[in-house]
Amino acid sequence: MPRLMSAVVLALAVLAAGCSDDQPDTAPPSTTAPTTLPSTTLPSTTLPSTTLPSTTVPPTTVPAAPSASASDLCAITPPATEPVVVESGLLTEVSGIAFSRQHDNVVWAHNDSGGSARLHALDADTGADLGAWALSGAAAFDWEDMALVEGPFGVQHLYAADFGDNFRLRSDIRIYRAVEPPNLSVSEALPTNEFIFTYPGGAADAESFFVDPATGDFIVITKTSDGTPATIYRGPADTQPETSTPMEKVGEVDLDGLSPSATAADITGDGSVIGIRTYAEVLLWDRAPGQTIGEALAGESCLAPSTAERQGEALTFLPDGSGYVTISEGDNPPVHWFKAAE
Repeated sequence: MPRLMSAVVLALAVLAAGCSDDQPDTAPPSTTAPTTLPSTTLPSTTLPSTTLPSTTVPPTTVPAAPSASASDLCAITPPATEPVVVESGLLTEVSGIAFSRQHDNVVWAHNDSGGSARLHALDADTGADLGAWALSGAAAFDWEDMALVEGPFGVQHLYAADFGDNFRLRSDIRIYRAVEPPNLSVSEALPTNEFIFTYPGGAADAESFFVDPATGDFIVITKTSDGTPATIYRGPADTQPETSTPMEKVGEVDLDGLSPSATAADITGDGSVIGIRTYAEVLLWDRAPGQTIGEALAGESCLAPSTAERQGEALTFLPDGSGYVTISEGDNPPVHWFKAAE
């Protein structure tokens, strides 16, 4: 190699070695979640709101305690005002509802068997139709209940439980999960995870479901019509999507009353109050810190106020735990609010 060329090559090598210690103009993406997050984006270690994690992720924080206990809620005086009605002509068999925590006064709802695999949003104050969102890849054989749970970094997860089985013929049940859309002005199909569960004792009918906010476990309560106690089943929080997973029986609950068939259930955001409704009544249980769902439902319940509905199959707590809402099946059903005095 000519001497001049060798000098040029040597100079370039020295220059490259010196520059290798410099920071690039744009920092590499972080491999850890930032300590503060923009309000419209998720941290780099979580998936964006249009996709879903491959496994169930239980909540990392517990919301503040609700303003009311079970006994407080059971002492509510029903409102004297005329309730608003659901305006949407597509919601004729409301079977599951869940109150949003990121959209003010928005309730999510779905239809019973025969409906399509989509969730509807409505304004709980006015009854106005806010649109419908399909769950991508989901089926709707007999959706009977739903839930909304806050996950890590404030991500809101919507769940729809396809587990109705009047004749006890289904070999398994399906629960679908999607991220709640942050923007209700755009109604696009939501990417969806499918969780498949089996009962340890064979097929069962169920219409009551929630997710334990303290553990992330799936909770299913069966529906009986002969006065026998309902069975409580738990699906583990770390259940993998698309994989058949056996549930565990964790207790029974006695629903003595006018119509002792569980048609819906919910739990407050901090997990301290559990509600089960029947066709005729709403029953509430306190849950002490550290108690399992089975232990809590083995305790004493109180009878909460309710209104006669054509076919009451839907119950959801308010985001702050200060009350609850019920909606019936039927065309343009009323939205019944029950809220503790402030």
